[in-house]
Amino acid sequence: MAAAAVTAVVATGGAVLPSAMAETRQSAPQSGRATESAHGVGAGTVTGRQMVALLTHVLPARGKVSDGTGRGVKDKGLPSPYGDGLFEPGAWVRYDDGHGPAGIWVDVTRWNRPDPRQEPFTCKTSEPTGSNRHCTVVHLAGGAVVSLTRQDFANPQGGWERIWTATYARRDGGRVVLQESNSVYDKQLATRVNPPLTLAQLQAAVTNPVWARVIDDIPAAGAQPSNLNTPFGPDGIGAIFYRLIPSGFTIMGAQGSMFPAPGNTVVLSDAHGRGSVYNTVMASSSTAFLSTQFHKQYPTAAALPGGGWLGVKRVAGRHAGTEQFWVSVYRGHSVVTVVALNSVGPDGTRTRPAPVLSIAQLTAIAESPAWGAAN
Repeated sequence: MAAAAVTAVVATGGAVLPSAMAETRQSAPQSGRATESAHGVGAGTVTGRQMVALLTHVLPARGKVSDGTGRGVKDKGLPSPYGDGLFEPGAWVRYDDGHGPAGIWVDVTRWNRPDPRQEPFTCKTSEPTGSNRHCTVVHLAGGAVVSLTRQDFANPQGGWERIWTATYARRDGGRVVLQESNSVYDKQLATRVNPPLTLAQLQAAVTNPVWARVIDDIPAAGAQPSNLNTPFGPDGIGAIFYRLIPSGFTIMGAQGSMFPAPGNTVVLSDAHGRGSVYNTVMASSSTAFLSTQFHKQYPTAAALPGGGWLGVKRVAGRHAGTEQFWVSVYRGHSVVTVVALNSVGPDGTRTRPAPVLSIAQLTAIAESPAWGAAN
């Protein structure tokens, strides 16, 4: 498994977590139990030290944790099959149950529109797999799943690296990957025959309630783009827009649009009715031009932490009771705009009480780091 060393292998169906986690190495307590409260994460930013403490907390108490590294929510890591390394807290520890030391890793993410046809929701995977692969999917109350896999990878130093993985996936996109190996570091000689935890113990650790607090600490704008294909194709502005749409809606009518500018549109439907959502990305090499256009549209725009501007406005529609929510984010050389209606199209009559997406949901879409791929 890739770990506190240097690579990324293959899990949820087999990938390995990012090895070097771009964080500061911290020593874990020699007792093997974290001294920092594993229950103290709360609503603040989760740190790398807290991630080490949480991982230590969920492991069987009979073992000893003697080393650990962590990555917090705001720490930048390396991309891997699990995520792009942004807003992706994780940790690695050296764990010894008396039968030889082993490395254990955790990776926590939020996902927009995960593909239910792929791992971890099924055993189907597009990633490379090892030999002797065994996979099962356990369905939990509330719609969450746990994918459990075992597989062997040839070790360049001889023998086999045995990787066992548990992936917990919530319906809302929250995801926790817990992975263990029969060696301490990736591609190093085996230190034991099998990883230290049984699959049942892995499942118990990955479904521990403490991870919910970490998932909830990841901002909506930091959710990972999905591997789900889209009506706009696999990449580009339309695909980014489609993958950032919150779950819970039926999506129809995906097409290019001339409103509010050349861009893309979808019609979303839920129990309250249908409504259109529009998106456009305006780019220019002239920041002066973008700034003038943006601030003309949003004279009361608010400055964003780290640079950029957020503009929000509510506009009356063309028919009685219709309304439009507009949100734009201006950063660097682009302006991302998302508009939600409570009608189907700007000329439509009212089809629901309020626009289909809230200001907060539109803001999460417009502020997403995923738009960086469109520049």
